[in-house]
Amino acid sequence: MNPQMVYGLFPTADGHIAMVSIVPERWPDLCRVIERDDLKDDPRFNGLFLQPAHRQELFALLDMIFPTKTTAE
Repeated sequence: MNPQMVYGLFPTADGHIAMVSIVPERWPDLCRVIERDDLKDDPRFNGLFLQPAHRQELFALLDMIFPTKTTAE
């Protein structure tokens, strides 16, 4: 499996947000903002490149969470 970059366009409660990569140093901040501190130390998601299955799992979570947040959040 070839690792894939983490990027995408996600709907929010009041618009959209573009995510272009998540550097490992900022991953805990994103987990805090999306109120999923339980993911902070999850090795599946903490990296610039993710395995395709892990990317799909993360995007499924974000597709549920981002619409509950404003773009500014």
